[in-house]
Amino acid sequence: MSDVITPFKRTDLPAVALVTGATGGLGSALSKSLTLQGVNVILSGRDLPALEALYDELDDLGTAEPALYPIDLAGAASTDFDNMAATLKSEYQSLGAIVHCAADSGLPTPIERYAANTWTTVMQVNVNSAFLISKACLPLMKETGNASITYLVDDKPGAFFGAYGVSKSAVVTLMKILADETEGFRDDNGHPIVAVNAVNPGRMRTPLRAKSFSGEMPEESPPPSDKVPQLLKVILRNDPELTGQVINLSE
Repeated sequence: MSDVITPFKRTDLPAVALVTGATGGLGSALSKSLTLQGVNVILSGRDLPALEALYDELDDLGTAEPALYPIDLAGAASTDFDNMAATLKSEYQSLGAIVHCAADSGLPTPIERYAANTWTTVMQVNVNSAFLISKACLPLMKETGNASITYLVDDKPGAFFGAYGVSKSAVVTLMKILADETEGFRDDNGHPIVAVNAVNPGRMRTPLRAKSFSGEMPEESPPPSDKVPQLLKVILRNDPELTGQVINLSE
């Protein structure tokens, strides 16, 4: 993983950030940048060996101590996410950011032939888990203040994107509802206590994209690290008033 250079430094960084899908292309690059900023990153994913390898890499940076929270989003129940929130509160007493990087692209298939079990899994990973994690962790984030929830989305309403396209549209609506419900909770400076936004990173050179665009050459898409500086500005609330927005990142 190449070094990620961020264009700004902040003194009011969140002490703790939860990144789902942390071992994915964007999740890994983002977790490294947050760690370099001094944030304790909770690395969440289902592949324990990959999580451990990423943990070792981040720990070697010596800037902040990461932690592991293995979980299979496809099979997790609501109580599993309640336990996650309880663990974070017990261990850290705060949670300054959640970044929902985890995603399942399903298979490029027409709706007429789309497998019901694939549809259910994609919706569980992309929508249901994002809802359940946000719901479980929101009380702790309100207590923490100056917090952010960031959903990674994609605009894919066309043919063959099936559950993936539907799920990402659903996440945008989830974001807008949650942002509207939390917009009135403000700190002493008049800023939202929890900012809720969605980021569409655009085309990236990731395994998820390769699965959907098998004929595309890797060099046709920029590496995920190119997206991180702009994404960090949303997560770290460079604009403290920004909430309820979908931010499309330029390539």
